[in-house]
Amino acid sequence: MAHDALLEGIRVAGSQEAFGKLIGVSQQAISRMIAKKKGLSSADYVPLAVQATGIPPERWRPDIYLIATPAPAAPPLIEQAQS
Repeated sequence: MAHDALLEGIRVAGSQEAFGKLIGVSQQAISRMIAKKKGLSSADYVPLAVQATGIPPERWRPDIYLIATPAPAAPPLIEQAQS
């Protein structure tokens, strides 16, 4: 998932170099991240990557960002029988 987000981020930016500039790293650093197939090497880059690409943070680093899911519904109230 994180590796796919990295590849998508590069596609959105137009190139490895352009994506690197958006998050403040070199093209070589982006190339190493691709080679390791683990996505962004540091969580510090996630806010910049989200801002630059619109890809949600849980796709960049699912190990530290939870996927937003709705809370379970509360059980229905049980009416008490009137005597």
